[in-house]
Amino acid sequence: MEPKSIIISYLELKYGQNVQGTSTDIKGLRIEQLSIPCPAFNYFMYRAIGGEWFWVDKLNWSEKDWQTYVQQDNLQTWGAWLHGAPCGYFELEQREAETIEIAYFGILKQFLGCGLGKKLLLEALAIAGREGEQRVTVNTCSLDHPAALANYLNRGMTIYHEETIEKILPNISPTFWPG
Repeated sequence: MEPKSIIISYLELKYGQNVQGTSTDIKGLRIEQLSIPCPAFNYFMYRAIGGEWFWVDKLNWSEKDWQTYVQQDNLQTWGAWLHGAPCGYFELEQREAETIEIAYFGILKQFLGCGLGKKLLLEALAIAGREGEQRVTVNTCSLDHPAALANYLNRGMTIYHEETIEKILPNISPTFWPG
């Protein structure tokens, strides 16, 4: 397999910068933190969302690996449900003092295009701000949904670093559903 060039954009929102955009109500949407670590939920969202966008780094993780990951004191998992159906999630991870990273963020395929990405990102940024962080970071790449980078930029985040890496990927994305 040939390596593929991937552009990674690292973004940040610093304390004092204004979050852009206003949140609109989406009838039937509920966003809440999973107060009990649930590796099956994180695994499901990682596979079901990330499979479309070549999220491959954790595909070989065991149940124990996922359990260890979600039980970290510095990790929060937030789920979104629309009329009772899971529709998206994000993980907030404290990686360094006064900085929280949106480690994973995504919307399930059937819910794309109805404003959930904006709503969920505004919520993630608001939660990070309530935590008193001086900086919120996230990264996205050229493999992600075409609207991902624009969503981050449109919420007031700025690119502080970009890099291009070479990575060998499967011939097709490892989607959640076989075949």
